Amino acid sequence: MKSYFSEEITKTVNTLKEDKYDLCFALLSDSKLSDEGAVTRENIAEIDKEANFDFSVHCGNFILGNNPEKISRRLMREEMQSYKDSTKSRKLFVCQGYNDGWRDERFKGQLACNIVCDESWSEDTVFLNEYVVRNGNAPYYYADMEDKKTRIICLCSYVSDLDRENEMYEKYISLGVKQTVWLDKEALNLPMGWNVIIFSHRIPHSRFENGEDPFIYQGFSIEKTLAVLQQAKDRGINIVAWIAGGYGADGYAVVGGINYVTIPSQSISSAINKCNLTEVKREKNTLSQECWNICALNTESRELRLIRFGAGEDRIIKY
Repeated sequence: MKSYFSEEITKTVNTLKEDKYDLCFALLSDSKLSDEGAVTRENIAEIDKEANFDFSVHCGNFILGNNPEKISRRLMREEMQSYKDSTKSRKLFVCQGYNDGWRDERFKGQLACNIVCDESWSEDTVFLNEYVVRNGNAPYYYADMEDKKTRIICLCSYVSDLDRENEMYEKYISLGVKQTVWLDKEALNLPMGWNVIIFSHRIPHSRFENGEDPFIYQGFSIEKTLAVLQQAKDRGINIVAWIAGGYGADGYAVVGGINYVTIPSQSISSAINKCNLTEVKREKNTLSQECWNICALNTESRELRLIRFGAGEDRIIKY
């Protein structure tokens, strides 16, 4: 192990020892089959020896979406397994990324990439069924840490429309009505005082996607997903934050009383910067090639601390 990684591990562990927290987990996104992935997993494992992560979260884009189906799905399962094995808990929450699919050159009038469907996704993430609640093969789900009164919700940022028989495919950046109803009626159906952390690859209808916030009228959003979150908050549910990774940079906004947070990519890649996000400088074979977070939730102080490993700065999210 390089000395700069050893020093960063020691610093991070010492920081965690000084903190009081109820949950601690590793958080990353957009690894995209990067050559540095093995190093990241090694560093996660080293910190886990002291931090005892409750779980880890990958916000999506394990692969690049440009290989045939069998190869793509095998690579994605192998990547998920590798990140799952990097912590002692072996509990990994995953979100579907835009590129977490495959290529098909037979489709009419197009070279279709990033193809996925609910059936294939549920088959490739079957390991989740050991510790999450999801309806059938839906690409969204939740899991409870009952002793901490905290629920983890992983959403799917995309609606996929696949017709294998007629060889056509389209993907939309949206939660869709069905998932939003599920979020409202099931995922956020909790007793007063529970904490909720939401993860996804991207955040449809947000400033990070559209360059502007949804319209707020007399304190309430006219955009359905934000309205659902606001109503849950009014019922006494603590919405800690909605965290996404698909923009490749650090971002933060409070809209309608809800914290929105974006994190950079694990891979060294350019950002989708629509809202003056803070991009971090990266360089291979230095400490800055690493870019992921150790998250510590303190329910008493109502803070989520994001401790950056590698490039970038630590952040504290208050809720």
